[in-house]
Amino acid sequence: MEVNLIVDTSVGPVHCKYCDRKSSDVIIMIHGLGGTRNSLFYRDLAVNATKSTCRFDFPGHGNSPGIAEIQYGKQALLVRQLKLFLQQTYNCASFTLVGHSKGATVAILAADHRDTVISLAGRLHLSFQPKNRYSPEQLAKIEQGETLQMTFGRSVYFINKDSFEERKQLEGVVVQKVKEAVDVVIVHGSADEVINCEESRELAKMIGKDCFIVEDRGHSDITWNDVKEYLGKWV
Repeated sequence: MEVNLIVDTSVGPVHCKYCDRKSSDVIIMIHGLGGTRNSLFYRDLAVNATKSTCRFDFPGHGNSPGIAEIQYGKQALLVRQLKLFLQQTYNCASFTLVGHSKGATVAILAADHRDTVISLAGRLHLSFQPKNRYSPEQLAKIEQGETLQMTFGRSVYFINKDSFEERKQLEGVVVQKVKEAVDVVIVHGSADEVINCEESRELAKMIGKDCFIVEDRGHSDITWNDVKEYLGKWV
């Protein structure tokens, strides 16, 4: 059974749901842009996993107060703080970080050599801005140094040129890390309308891993039944 936790971090309190199965490895579920701890099949994973699980809302999302953070590095720092809290409170030794979309990149950044990352609909080419996310007028304003207020899901983000620069710098960091330090399991929907599944195929080829493609699934409709047999050994 899940219990509610409030974890104090450097950016404020984070609301979590934790299921303690006394495992040495804990699954942490990381949502993406505009998401929450209930994103994708996270609730079903919490019920069906054999390991302890933790799903949470980043500040400014779901039940966690505060301002939604667009920068990957700050979110990765929060995940590392959450890992430390769980290590100290529940004596766990390692983590399986399950990240959806932007959360997949955050998971890679937050992982260390003992951890496994499960990338769900993750993005490889971070240096390019997603098509249709910003209008030409918005892009021009950002390039001129303005900060835009934009809503994704139910969360409000403040986006500026620094946000774009961070993405450009991170692409090489992420690729290097998955090549040398982090074990990554890759899953993507064949009909993903936000991030083309070819990005996951390219990453898998780059690091010599398999890529599990879920046929006829889009960016946010992969279900637990779609992946339970494939992911069973990790969760």
